[in-house]
Amino acid sequence: NDKCTRCYWLGEDPEVTLHPTFDNQNDTVDYFCFRGVDNFNIPGFGEVVKVNATGARLGMEVDLFLYFGVDDCEAGPGNALDYAAAVGGDSEEIKWSETNSADDGVYYIAVHHYGEPSCYWPYTLSVQGLR
Repeated sequence: NDKCTRCYWLGEDPEVTLHPTFDNQNDTVDYFCFRGVDNFNIPGFGEVVKVNATGARLGMEVDLFLYFGVDDCEAGPGNALDYAAAVGGDSEEIKWSETNSADDGVYYIAVHHYGEPSCYWPYTLSVQGLR
């Protein structure tokens, strides 16, 4: 899952918690993807995508990026719907609210790591699809 096109598939509007690891010191990003189904669209009461990364080991910093579609994912952070990139700490959170348009499609999550890779220690990734 080191490229957008090789993302780890999470299914349709998942509600899942994973414990991935980075493969090696050169593995700087993991990609996950899911299909979002827009079921509810009233302004102020729309659906939300939530992504949390916690449990990074001491010396390892992770940042999260959420993309809509493979083209935006491959284009990189400037095209993200939302991101969480706080300095320090062991957790990041994205809470993205849908637009007033149809938001059906494939969403991509990129987890970037910086510093010590801690490849033998998992981090915790929780994903709630468009709900």
